[in-house]
Amino acid sequence: MLRIKVMERGFSRLSGYCGSRTGKPADFHRFCMRNLVPRALNNRITEGGAHLSVDALGSRETCRNSILCLRKRGRHIQIGLMAGPEANPEIPMHVVIARELEILGSHGMQAHQYAGMLQMIRSGKLRPELLIGKLASLEEGARELMAMGGFQGVGVTVINL
Repeated sequence: MLRIKVMERGFSRLSGYCGSRTGKPADFHRFCMRNLVPRALNNRITEGGAHLSVDALGSRETCRNSILCLRKRGRHIQIGLMAGPEANPEIPMHVVIARELEILGSHGMQAHQYAGMLQMIRSGKLRPELLIGKLASLEEGARELMAMGGFQGVGVTVINL
């Protein structure tokens, strides 16, 4: 697992730029997903670009934008497989070379670590329910599946049977 600690002060600073009233991490994340933060603003907020970017969504656009938001000698981590039309993203190689960036791939969690992860869920250290963005009925499920490529919401949509 990759753990990144961001101080509350940092979220307060970001929320001031982005209009989030609470300064809470979840609110800032929702704001950014709805109003893609322009690279110029990202560079201003981070004082020259991010040191690290992570794409666990598997989207061409997210991968490319993450790389473009990095500062010199920054690192991008691509987590999981990219499939279908998203499988081969256009990497801005001129930026990778000019900024001496590192691009790392991570297949995801190894199967032998699942038992430890499940124990963390049971103990409350991991709370996967916070990843749920929307609950849908089986009837709504077809529309939700058709809209998946639009990345309109935050979180996972769960279809109830």
